[in-house]
Amino acid sequence: MLLSLLILPMVKRRVYEVFFITHLVCAVIALVAIWRHIDSSHSQSRRYILASLCGLTATGALQLLRLIYRNVAVGRKSVRIVARPYSEDIVQAVLYIPRPWKVRAGERINLGVPFLGLFYLFQAHPFTIAWWEEDYEGNADSISLMFRARTGFTRKVLDCLEPDREYWAWIDGPFGPSSPQNFGSSREIADFGHILMVTTGIGIAAQLPYIKELLRKYRNASVNTQTISLVWQLDRTGDWESARDWLQQLVKEDDGYVCFLVS
Repeated sequence: MLLSLLILPMVKRRVYEVFFITHLVCAVIALVAIWRHIDSSHSQSRRYILASLCGLTATGALQLLRLIYRNVAVGRKSVRIVARPYSEDIVQAVLYIPRPWKVRAGERINLGVPFLGLFYLFQAHPFTIAWWEEDYEGNADSISLMFRARTGFTRKVLDCLEPDREYWAWIDGPFGPSSPQNFGSSREIADFGHILMVTTGIGIAAQLPYIKELLRKYRNASVNTQTISLVWQLDRTGDWESARDWLQQLVKEDDGYVCFLVS
């Protein structure tokens, strides 16, 4: 049992699709088994199972409505994805969204790309928003993801999507944002005086949104942070190329507020 608990997280990371489908199948089997196990004379017990099924159906319907709202807008194209490969296995994916929203650092979305195949038609995989471009109202009309292609979905994106060509996609979310631990009186990162960010390789994708957001708040005089220090250790040559344009844009907006150290 202990060995199974230790192995399970590794299996989930490496074969996400198999883990997800197996989880759903096991949940359905468990409900059916419990229903059959309960004596029909105990109608009260079966009501609890029916209540859980109703709750599951209701949450599923709400999620479907959220998907429709986020991906469909009258007079606008649905979500489009443009993939740009860097180095041998890094992908920068730009998503053009029909319903802009005000992105916050740490937000994440679930992404599905039906073009990858029938097996991926209804699959959604979680990604952190690494960058976004804003319209005149400050809402994001495009968001960017950055990830390293390994196996499964990310590998299919790298291998099957032609560079700089638009494909239909769908998203769910946004979810988050993540907040720092409440060690003090505030959970807002902008309330801390000095911020040190340390990352390696593709991990830069999780740090850039916070720097972008802090710089915007700094220009609006709505942040207590005095300095930001970023230490980024490159794992491969392609790491720098994948984030270079975003970093250069941050440098243009910066006036000595951020200290960059790349090695």
